[in-house]
Amino acid sequence: MHPPWFLRMVRGAILPALFYGALCWASVLCSSGRIAQLDGVLALASRLVFGLEWTMSGETCRALACLFSARQYIMQSLIRYLWRQHRSELQKASLPQVPEHYVTPRELGRAWFIRAVRGH
Repeated sequence: MHPPWFLRMVRGAILPALFYGALCWASVLCSSGRIAQLDGVLALASRLVFGLEWTMSGETCRALACLFSARQYIMQSLIRYLWRQHRSELQKASLPQVPEHYVTPRELGRAWFIRAVRGH
């Protein structure tokens, strides 16, 4: 199979199946062994796409295929979930009036997002 089509299949079929339910098992982020196993699967997919040697590092293989690390895919799904929850909470009820010197949860979340997510 031609590499771009195979890579499209990997992104469309394997990645969603691999990280399905990541919200439930996101505690794996604390286990470097489990993250290494998931990264190994992603590296294997990129090796198969481009026919790379087994001696190449997993990071190099993933970079050639434009695949992120497993930790980043899990964090991305967690951020999407938290964003959906925050948006639905805002639509459900109006926020109470708070004094101006208090930091609202939205401001706190935005500061965390800018510092932790966009910074990396």
